[in-house]
Amino acid sequence: MTRSFFIRTHLARTTGVLAAALSVAATLSAASTLAACTENQDLGDPLDAATTPGTDSSANLDSPAPPDAPPDTGSTPPVDSGSPADAGAGDSAAPPQDSGAPGEDSAPAEDSGPPADAGCPATQTTQGTLLASNQPSPLRGLAIDTSNVYWTTFSASGIVGSVPKAGGTPGTLATAQAMPFDVLSDGTNLFWNTDGPSGATLMTAPVTGGTASTFYTFAEAIGFGTLASDGTNLYVAAEPGVWSFPLTGSSPNKLYALEPTGTTGPWAAVDATNVYTIGSPANPASSEQVLSLPKTATSQSTASVIWTAPATHSLQALIADATGLYWSDMGASPNGVTTPGTGSILALPAGASTVVTLASNVNQPVELASDGQDIYWNDPAGISRVPIGGGTPTLVVADSIVGNVRVDATDVYWTNTCFGTIKKIAK
Repeated sequence: MTRSFFIRTHLARTTGVLAAALSVAATLSAASTLAACTENQDLGDPLDAATTPGTDSSANLDSPAPPDAPPDTGSTPPVDSGSPADAGAGDSAAPPQDSGAPGEDSAPAEDSGPPADAGCPATQTTQGTLLASNQPSPLRGLAIDTSNVYWTTFSASGIVGSVPKAGGTPGTLATAQAMPFDVLSDGTNLFWNTDGPSGATLMTAPVTGGTASTFYTFAEAIGFGTLASDGTNLYVAAEPGVWSFPLTGSSPNKLYALEPTGTTGPWAAVDATNVYTIGSPANPASSEQVLSLPKTATSQSTASVIWTAPATHSLQALIADATGLYWSDMGASPNGVTTPGTGSILALPAGASTVVTLASNVNQPVELASDGQDIYWNDPAGISRVPIGGGTPTLVVADSIVGNVRVDATDVYWTNTCFGTIKKIAK
């Protein structure tokens, strides 16, 4: 794995699966625009999806590289007609208060459409309940807790936004954030990572609103990575390694580092005993591997290899909960172009020693989320799910521009990267 791999997947992930639904020309234009926006930034490989015990067990991961052909519709699962749009019932917690940053919060309204030069479809799906609209592009991180939905907008002057899960007026928790990437809530505080000209930082603010503050400033350039939590510690993955931070804010422990002989990707997942990531430990050109190490590990600790991907395959999302460890394989990518319909969703069930395939012939799966019963993912067809024991995938949401997905006990939440919207639908 080389740094060019991280730059490629970073650009692709930020635009979600937009490329799979558009022409090659439009895709290249969008990628060029994003590259210009992120010029001179430290582009570590993106990866979002925090796992907060008792709330969201999802993870954010890299979006596919732009394909050179339309998605393979032959592998699209049937639409689940039993997933009605959510009526908006749910938590009645008050929305987070605005931090006083410039700009006014406004109730969600139907989006007026994507930017004229974005190459986006003319309309978005009518499925689901609109929670927030007209958010600055591109939307990146997505998190939920018992009361609210949170997101980041990935730009040099990005924001961290929130809205009650039950619906209401969207709020802005932080503005003028340098390339805010992943976001995580522990129910009391919100955490997100940034990487601007002054370096990489972890930021925090109360979920109820207030002044954002610096949680930790990294002494080295780490790029962008996902956040995860077990309720006691915050885990951060990035290109050089995996860090553990007590949520009380004391000094971090660098659990694992692969340099100079290999590279970790910015995926982090955690369960009761272990931390998981994805990397190429043998050398930068080797196949990607799913790795495990105990929470008590120290810097340069040896990780156990759980699974090695086939040559040219690109691993994306990685999540863990009490039922097992799950990851997505986007499929074969000869010459950097992913072959449609060669992806899969894989799992190592809790207590098991053998990796199983939950869904095969999947078309470029990206993000993953779990509710303990089903695994959800987004691809060029929309959002699909499959039982944790395997079975026939079902299409839940038909939306070709899904950027990120999260689930709770009752609803599925997602971002639309073209229209700047956050929506939900009943499971």
